[in-house]
Amino acid sequence: MKAITLWEPWATAMALGIKHNETRSWPTNYRGELAICAAKRPLDEIGRLLCADLDVGIDVLSFGCVLCVVKLQGCQPADLFINGTFALSGAEELCGNYTTGRWVWMTDGLRALRSPVPVIGRQGLFNLPADIESKVLAQL
Repeated sequence: MKAITLWEPWATAMALGIKHNETRSWPTNYRGELAICAAKRPLDEIGRLLCADLDVGIDVLSFGCVLCVVKLQGCQPADLFINGTFALSGAEELCGNYTTGRWVWMTDGLRALRSPVPVIGRQGLFNLPADIESKVLAQL
């Protein structure tokens, strides 16, 4: 299963269904199941402010684990969101960087895990190790 690592609180926002888009500086042709991993990186001031804006308690955040699986449906230039081709909710706009030149990875089909599964994250898209994937699949 493909996976991507997000900093907190963006990973938890995805697992809670607050965030459906992931914005990146690079596009992807990949479509399908995508495990969302929370990085081990400590919460920074921007993350604390986002938690407050989204009304997400810092105590619900997890670090260094898989939180959910989504289906990556598409990847579009952020300009299509800026010019109104695609609508953005207020929370979605807070959770992403929709500036010109960026890419929006659109997801749906959220399946949150009952218990986070520890994982060592990586940069970019990566394959979950087989033992981690089996633990994730057992919860879906």
